[in-house]
Amino acid sequence: MDGNKVYIMNKKREYNEIYRKIFHIIAGLIIASLLYFDLVQAWEVLLLLGAGIIISVLSAYTDLPIIKHFLNAFERDHLRKKFHGKGVVYMLLGILVLMLTFEKSLVLAAMMIWTFGDSVSAIVGMNLGKIKHPFNDLRLLEGTIAGIIAATIAASAFVDWKYALAGSIVTLGIESLEWKIYTDTFDDNFFVPVIGAAVIYLCTVLI
Repeated sequence: MDGNKVYIMNKKREYNEIYRKIFHIIAGLIIASLLYFDLVQAWEVLLLLGAGIIISVLSAYTDLPIIKHFLNAFERDHLRKKFHGKGVVYMLLGILVLMLTFEKSLVLAAMMIWTFGDSVSAIVGMNLGKIKHPFNDLRLLEGTIAGIIAATIAASAFVDWKYALAGSIVTLGIESLEWKIYTDTFDDNFFVPVIGAAVIYLCTVLI
């Protein structure tokens, strides 16, 4: 494959990733709004999680028309080969854990960290980043810093800004290292909101 084709493919992947992150922000805001106005309950999230797992298993064996289109548009190629709809399943699991464990303000703050932290980090990193992350060659430091700032501002709408800052720094600091369980990267759709809420809770108790 010649250099020009490689460049075009790389740019296409970059645009697709930005497209995914914008969708991530929109989805996060919709979910946070549903939680804020108490329009969704834990048992409903549990039902959605069960349905998501069933759809994930079925889509591994057959093409489900609407689901296939959604996966093609928003899921990375390597994930479709391992776990169909992995991001959605782990997102629903994370929301369920939050709702069953923490009070509403912490749930919303954690959702803001999840909504804006990783997305802004990726968008800024791909477009403006130049300095490599000291602990991860695949990340750019400007992106991580931008993600922390965006997450802190958004989460501050629901908790004290100092708690929001601590939650954002710890969560995105861990997320930027891309922890793995065996050969699979630990899904940030689950651990970002859960760790964010846990850190904020500890801050409210200890500070």
